[in-house]
Amino acid sequence: MRRLALACALVAPTLALAQAWQKLPDTPGFSIFLDQRQLRLSATPPSGWVMVNYAAPRDGAQSFRMLAEFDCARYLVRTIEATQHSGLNATGTVVSTVGATTWMPAPPGEFLDAVLRGICPKVKTL
Repeated sequence: MRRLALACALVAPTLALAQAWQKLPDTPGFSIFLDQRQLRLSATPPSGWVMVNYAAPRDGAQSFRMLAEFDCARYLVRTIEATQHSGLNATGTVVSTVGATTWMPAPPGEFLDAVLRGICPKVKTL
């Protein structure tokens, strides 16, 4: 009985993550997820939470989470806020924080490109 309880306790966070976060196709060096509950696709500009797990730690961080706005017409992303975390899936201690940025291009093959490829088709179908 204890093993079953332990197994349930270990699986529950993974199931909750799977329900809320949509995994995008892998990009070299990153696993990228969109929070389906927090996407604001009809907003101007559209916005939402993005979570990224690094394939290898970077500056003491294994993941980051950012609230961003998306300009699909110009293929740009603007960070509103972001935090890097010591654990995967934006867990563990906060390693660093970033405030709002200017609009940034999404170079082909980079993680912002993957984010826009996940977001923009949804915006265009509204």
